[in-house]
Amino acid sequence: FISDWSSDVCSSDLGWCVIVSALMFSIKAWALNPNFYISLYDRMDLAEDLSVSKADLNASITLLLDYLDGKASSIDRTMIIAGKEQAVFDAKEKRHMVDVKALYQRALWTGRIAGGIGILLFVLLMHSKNGLAFLTKGLLGASFCFFIFVAFLALWMATDFTDFWIHFHGIFFQNQDWLLTPGKDFMIDMLPEMVFEKLVVSIVLSFLVILIVLNLFCVFYQIRKAPIGFEVEE
Repeated sequence: FISDWSSDVCSSDLGWCVIVSALMFSIKAWALNPNFYISLYDRMDLAEDLSVSKADLNASITLLLDYLDGKASSIDRTMIIAGKEQAVFDAKEKRHMVDVKALYQRALWTGRIAGGIGILLFVLLMHSKNGLAFLTKGLLGASFCFFIFVAFLALWMATDFTDFWIHFHGIFFQNQDWLLTPGKDFMIDMLPEMVFEKLVVSIVLSFLVILIVLNLFCVFYQIRKAPIGFEVEE
């Protein structure tokens, strides 16, 4: 058995591990899902606006996502744009995707590490006195702090998504390769701000659904099942 103090610390750490893992699950489920983009393209009639075929547009976004997920070694391909065959992505766009892939892979490994640590902490708590009571308490505490942060981001995105998106890139990218020009760089044409806005909203909503369901269970357990005064029991 571990002490009540250790259980409290483990439960808080486990709560954050669950949050990170759930967030990465939501990102992977939406950001790397080609059907999400393809359905948006159809609703936007984007292929027609960009003077390309739907097949080429869908193949380009699929290649981009496969590259991020490590299923493709490069994003080199050509397509017919306005009746002329040309490379889809130029050197600047390729450099930017190298940075995006590195960022995504680091985030993915962070999620995996958080998941591994979370499993270890879960096992420790389940072998301690009142482990589930501490676990639910820790997740509620971590979730409360994170909900405040998410509320701030949601307000920021709702009032000025462009400003949020610019600051996001400024924090995570050390160069200017992410500053792409609509009408010149095909990557920004196939991924306009509206697509990113819907992507971020979808990720946040699915993540919140997971977290809300877990927290409802935690509230139920704390109210109905957790032993009274378990934090100070000898």
